[in-house]
Amino acid sequence: MKKNCKKNYKLFVKNNGIYDCIRCDAKELLKNEPKLVITNNNSEIYKLDNIQSLYLYPLTVIDYINNIKNKNIIYTIIMEIDSNLDYIEIFNDKRFKYLKAVEISINKNYSETELIKIGEIIEYFYNKSVLVNLNIKNLINIPNFLAQKFKYVTYFKIFLPSDLTDNLYKDFLNKLLLIKRLKLNNSLVHIKTYLNIHNVLLYEKMINDFIKLNVDIFQVSKELLPIDHNNKKVDIKVQNLIRNLETKYNNYSCTKFISVKDLTTLYYPRFELDERNSRKCYSCYMKPYLFKDKLIPCKVNKIFNDFENWSSNYFDFNKYKNITNKCGAECDDCASIFENDLLYTVENILRNNETIDVYLIKE
Repeated sequence: MKKNCKKNYKLFVKNNGIYDCIRCDAKELLKNEPKLVITNNNSEIYKLDNIQSLYLYPLTVIDYINNIKNKNIIYTIIMEIDSNLDYIEIFNDKRFKYLKAVEISINKNYSETELIKIGEIIEYFYNKSVLVNLNIKNLINIPNFLAQKFKYVTYFKIFLPSDLTDNLYKDFLNKLLLIKRLKLNNSLVHIKTYLNIHNVLLYEKMINDFIKLNVDIFQVSKELLPIDHNNKKVDIKVQNLIRNLETKYNNYSCTKFISVKDLTTLYYPRFELDERNSRKCYSCYMKPYLFKDKLIPCKVNKIFNDFENWSSNYFDFNKYKNITNKCGAECDDCASIFENDLLYTVENILRNNETIDVYLIKE
């Protein structure tokens, strides 16, 4: 049985100088690309034009802002599955009482037993009305018995390797066809690949393949600069070709093509937090990672380099509280810069204003 996501969000749409309020789900907000406006006594005191709807999907900035005071876990990322664990018992723990969405990362060659466990988890969350996001690194290897659970998934984030042979690319398209047949009516299908200058001339063909398969978004992103490597320049002709595709396929009525702001280099530079960043972490409370049965606040290298000190059993409130107290202040890297900086700003606005109103506006 296919069902649509609830329309949980208010969107104010400007029409002839008047704002009409409509109800939207997260996918509709994504397509409308609204801005965030905060007012105090009807006066605008904060505005954010880019609310990163795709990055936060299937939740929105509103979910995180509404959770600033309580700091409940509303989203969690299951990084690795252990087939010996009872995940139903884990997620029945009171810590996950307010969970709204879960991301399951399928980024390794799991055994059949482990994939069966993933299928059970998907169906469990669907029945609990928790939105399910599948982050799939190797779509071709997904067995058909797990694919039958696609009908319970809200968001498919699928990685497209840049080195597929023609036959493997056909296999990839066949799996996308299976998703098209099985998915929820309102599911979002998002294909992501890394910029490869040798594949640039293939991107338009890929877009047209994806249009036939009801793919919502095709994204060409960039890899993080490998350690001890120099960044490479991207030829201006390659940049222009990608920008032209963004202009030509800039509509959700077919497959929307998106890339990155800076196409001058092949890799993203490695980032370090500085004085521009808040140094306060909200993500460690609201969207932690689950590695087997261990909660961790983030996925940056320092966590895994000292895993024992940065992880806790999911039920160990005291240890995880001690871990979150270190987050932000002791960090030099961050996987959640956008939401941490935004929530820090909004929390200060709440602290300094007795009454505020938060709006999503489309002009």
